[in-house]
Amino acid sequence: APPGDSNLSMPGVAPYSPICVLREEPEGTLHVARAPDGKLVGLLEPRDDLPRLSPSTTDTQIFAPRQLVGPSAARRAVVDVEPSVRLGSLLAEGPLPPAFAARLLLDVLMSLARAHDHGQRVTVRPDRVLVGVDAQARVVVLGSEDDTMLASSLRFTAPEELEHAKDLRGDLWSAGVLFWEALVGKPLFAEHGWGLVTAIAERPLPRVADVRPELAPLQPFLDRMLSRDPEARFGSAREAAAAWIDAASEADGIASRDAFEVLVTSRAEAAFAAQEAALLEASRVPLATFEREIATAVAKRPVPRAPDPDLTFTGSISTTTGALGMPSRLDPALVRIALIAFSIAFVLGALARAMG
Repeated sequence: APPGDSNLSMPGVAPYSPICVLREEPEGTLHVARAPDGKLVGLLEPRDDLPRLSPSTTDTQIFAPRQLVGPSAARRAVVDVEPSVRLGSLLAEGPLPPAFAARLLLDVLMSLARAHDHGQRVTVRPDRVLVGVDAQARVVVLGSEDDTMLASSLRFTAPEELEHAKDLRGDLWSAGVLFWEALVGKPLFAEHGWGLVTAIAERPLPRVADVRPELAPLQPFLDRMLSRDPEARFGSAREAAAAWIDAASEADGIASRDAFEVLVTSRAEAAFAAQEAALLEASRVPLATFEREIATAVAKRPVPRAPDPDLTFTGSISTTTGALGMPSRLDPALVRIALIAFSIAFVLGALARAMG
């Protein structure tokens, strides 16, 4: 569904109310939803064949569930909601200039380090890197790693993983393959089927210096990232990031965040505009929905129990009748209804002032 398509007919997942589609993701459909506190959030409806959703985390340096809601048969993931695109759509426009690719890889390595801190493996590939409108790149940790051997991701699979020997250093190999493609603009491995498996396992790898001689200073770094011996790779994503800063300084350096934002926006302008429009419309729609939720909550509130005569205070502050014939002790149910009515009036007034 295109951004902005209404999905008010989609069943909500308490306490979140879906409003419209923000974008389609490889893992499923991302909806804009209203949270209980009134804020807009993302609500991911996973595709049917996604093995399972990843555990939730509050770490904003990775794109991961912030909360898992709903029954196990209809689990949803609450995620960040901002205009974003997958890296693959940016690379479809051609290779990145070296300094911009350097900025991208630094973001990816630091985000990968945070994922590893949480015990999450990430086979780094174009559809598992999310680039936001703020030009911040984050690895995506939404679903299971059980699909890493699919044909679509095989070319990013580390040699040892072909024999099912997995550890976190396999993610550094995949990051090296991704970096090659971002720099050169074509796959590191062009083979298919068993030819691809053979190329990953044993064929000599092309050198980036042979394709782009000006990038020769980056070759030692790539040699370690793409070593077939996991022990010869960097020990962690953070170690690789530190080494990458040194290597990039000998080439074109690392582009500033602002410069990278200009490049990202130029390549994803239409996608960002559509998502920003959907978010703007969503910010206007949910007020009526929010009012209905309040009314439903009021209707479902429990009826206050009559006070136990044995526990009623019988001193001088006991219930009396005022001058107007009204009880001086307020009914708690009436107080709650009055507060809810005041809250609705306040929200409507604020919206009217903002739109006026």
